[in-house]
Amino acid sequence: MQSTEAHMKEKQRREKIEIIFSHRVKGENFFHGSSYQWKNIVYQNYNRIQQKELEIEQLISKMEKEG
Repeated sequence: MQSTEAHMKEKQRREKIEIIFSHRVKGENFFHGSSYQWKNIVYQNYNRIQQKELEIEQLISKMEKEG
């Protein structure tokens, strides 16, 4: 039972991630390159942004460094 429950939670997590990465964002045309790449950077740093450990300017710098 635990295994099935864990499998369902993992499946839901993957589906949510897929929704995030496939969602169109207003103004995303201003980013050059793959939308997956910059969305991945935002996704990886989301908690730090929410906890005010990372400012938007720092996030933009990370995105510029990644290309």
